[in-house]
Amino acid sequence: MLMAIFYLSDIFLTGVALLVADWLRHRISLGKPISAGVVYLDASVYVAMALIWGIVFRLYSLYVSRRTVSLLDELGSVGIATFLSWMAFAAWLFIFDYDDFSRLLLLYFGTLDLCALLSFHLVLRLFLRSIRMRGHNLEKMLIIGAGQVGAEVARTLVARPWTGFDIVGFLDDASEKQGKIWAGVAPVLGRLNQVKKVVEEQRIDEIVVALPSTAHCRLVDVVQALQDHPVNIRVVPDLFAIATIRPQIEDLWGIPLIGIRQPVISGFDAALKRVVDLAGSLAGLVTGAPIMLLAAILTRLDSKGPVFFAQERVGENGRTFRMYKFRTMKVNAEKLLDDLINVDDLAEPMFKLKDDPRVTRIGRVLRRTSIDELPQLLNVLKGDMSLVGPRPEEVRMVKRYDNWHRKRLAVKPGITGPMQISGRGDLSLEDRVRLELDYIRSYSLWKDLEILVKTVPVVLRGDGSY
Repeated sequence: MLMAIFYLSDIFLTGVALLVADWLRHRISLGKPISAGVVYLDASVYVAMALIWGIVFRLYSLYVSRRTVSLLDELGSVGIATFLSWMAFAAWLFIFDYDDFSRLLLLYFGTLDLCALLSFHLVLRLFLRSIRMRGHNLEKMLIIGAGQVGAEVARTLVARPWTGFDIVGFLDDASEKQGKIWAGVAPVLGRLNQVKKVVEEQRIDEIVVALPSTAHCRLVDVVQALQDHPVNIRVVPDLFAIATIRPQIEDLWGIPLIGIRQPVISGFDAALKRVVDLAGSLAGLVTGAPIMLLAAILTRLDSKGPVFFAQERVGENGRTFRMYKFRTMKVNAEKLLDDLINVDDLAEPMFKLKDDPRVTRIGRVLRRTSIDELPQLLNVLKGDMSLVGPRPEEVRMVKRYDNWHRKRLAVKPGITGPMQISGRGDLSLEDRVRLELDYIRSYSLWKDLEILVKTVPVVLRGDGSY
């Protein structure tokens, strides 16, 4: 019923856009004056319009619930569907020889319709997100599988309350997990053979099967148990055992294929990101030249040693590169580290020392203001790094990574990134990796720009800098 209202709203707005376009054509013409319009009297035009817009919008799945689609992707689909509808409508007019429709009228109509529908869908989606975050229009979800995959699904949805999924609980066959709160989200309500009972008692709307690959044979039992229940069932492929990000799903004439080793950011996105990196690094080097010159002079006067510090870091897909920074420590800092900590005894493959005695006086200022990071603009220019991405890690730390940690190496490291705007050195490795994987999975240029903007106040405050 709700989707029917959305469809009728789209058709109504498109019809209004046509009327307004016809009115404008007779008042703002680019040639000789035009007589009064008669387009609105032809009912066949509106019937064709309703059918064309309805078919195209239906093909783009704009009248089905798409809670997990980002707002930007949703508006992109609306824009493309509107343009294609307008093209089909123009072709229909040409085929049936509607002389009243001038090119100017079509231009006015297309522009007005695009603006009207984009505005409507933007307001609509924001309204739906708002009421879902207030606890309305929710769908109850049950996650089958209280493992790493199920926990990741739960955390991802909890971090996005605008999706409107209420995670009621989990099902799992492990005895030690029964009744416990899993992933800090919801309790384990029972075993897999109790799925029908739990669905009926909890009135579940959505089921996500997040079982490990070794237990996928149980999927058949779950589907059969619920064949008489109107519940949506979705399956998460267990790709967490493989170091991959954003698997690409393709259709091989009816056979689904999942690409597990493909570039995460590719095609137009990769080209656009590189253009932004080049423009941003060049602009940063030019505007930041006076600050970098002053930092170089102060570094040299403050302590003996080179101005720059170069170190092997791990980049995209595990490739190493030399990362540049202003030197903020004593020349023999690497040797002194062994006297401070034993890297092999660390609980996790990362460390950040507060009040590090190896840091020089000017080095503390450079670190607090992040000026020591400016030479990395050269790494961006060379293509080793990006303006935004996961932090570049030391080789010895990456050697201690497990498969889950290695997923952060799927893209180029960045000068700034989700870690820098969410705690910097105060974050644990677990929290850092989770933030970075979320960034990679949901990558968009808008997210890069958002991180760049949010980095400025974080740097000015010196949050998490040691």
